[in-house]
Amino acid sequence: MEKKLSASLAEIQAAHPQAKVELWSQDQARLGLFASLRRVWAPGGKRPIALVQPRPIWAYVSAFVHPASAGSHLWVWSGVNIAMMTAMLASFATRTAAGARKRIVLVVDQAGWHSSPKLLVPEGVHSVYLPSHTPELQPTARLWPYVREAVANDTPADRAD
Repeated sequence: MEKKLSASLAEIQAAHPQAKVELWSQDQARLGLFASLRRVWAPGGKRPIALVQPRPIWAYVSAFVHPASAGSHLWVWSGVNIAMMTAMLASFATRTAAGARKRIVLVVDQAGWHSSPKLLVPEGVHSVYLPSHTPELQPTARLWPYVREAVANDTPADRAD
């Protein structure tokens, strides 16, 4: 993978000699609030009351990470699909000033919304795909334990919270 990434960086730099080339990675994680029913102790003859959310509340966190500077851009979505990935890429390209003078090499996994021909990739952003079933190669995946810890045992009232 390292050789492939180095080759991709070299190819993009050769194709755009006047441009600055930066390496970023992108990944997403699903966070959720689940109700899990368990056995509980209760006084004899009394039925315990358990307040539960009837359905899980999901949020998807997507992160673009620049390993060299530890800079990042985070988005929170209600789902993941090609339209949302297109919107995130457009916003990311604007925030990083990707274009003719600055090229971004973006390391992504092979999720359908990353590799679809329907995905609109902005000028200046070039995707490099990780091999299938290799989450350990994704540098952005190291963020998710910290994000999950930050929201652990939190009880939001609804999706907006």
